[in-house]
Amino acid sequence: MKMKWRLLIVLSLASLLLLGSVGWVSEANAASDTDSKATQNHKDHFIFDKEFILNRAKELGISTENKDLKAIMKEIHEKIILEEAKNLGIQTENKTLKELAKEVRETRTINQAKELGISTENKDIHELGIEVRNVYIQKLAKEMNISSEGKDQKQLANEVREKLVLQSAEKLNIDTTNKTPQQILAEIIAEHRIEAKEKNLFPFNEDQRHLFKWQKDGKR
Repeated sequence: MKMKWRLLIVLSLASLLLLGSVGWVSEANAASDTDSKATQNHKDHFIFDKEFILNRAKELGISTENKDLKAIMKEIHEKIILEEAKNLGIQTENKTLKELAKEVRETRTINQAKELGISTENKDIHELGIEVRNVYIQKLAKEMNISSEGKDQKQLANEVREKLVLQSAEKLNIDTTNKTPQQILAEIIAEHRIEAKEKNLFPFNEDQRHLFKWQKDGKR
């Protein structure tokens, strides 16, 4: 149970605190709900997550003095979005965070489509995003010698993701014995994120971060 709670909390917070998820409000609320349950039943888990959040804030140069965790999470998210907008050449003046997050997501998707040789003509951004993700998964599967025969996109994505996690673990010298891919991923994020970022490993690789979340299939 202890590992399960730690795993769920780390993975639920990670896309917000490390990867710049655009839907910060809903994810922060979900994370807050998870924190409440964890605090009620497993107080040591909340301590772990508080440290995780505070360390991430420190990495980004955000002051945590006299702020609750939700306020700190909000600032982390805002800084990630602003920095990414700047890196993408997006003007930030007179725009709300929601507008900026939307523009970041759309720009990132269009850039990825161009890199993969996907036409953007007459496609809405949601449709294009799905196509980009599917094409990229197929590309990675081929590079990794993962067969796509008889598998739907969800199954293939999970296999690709699992292999990316194991590759990262190997390069970080993480012992994977008797650990699930999700447990390994949580360990990478919680304990090796700085080295993983420096080495551009999953889930910190810019091209691969949209593969972060496992697709629900009743097994994961």
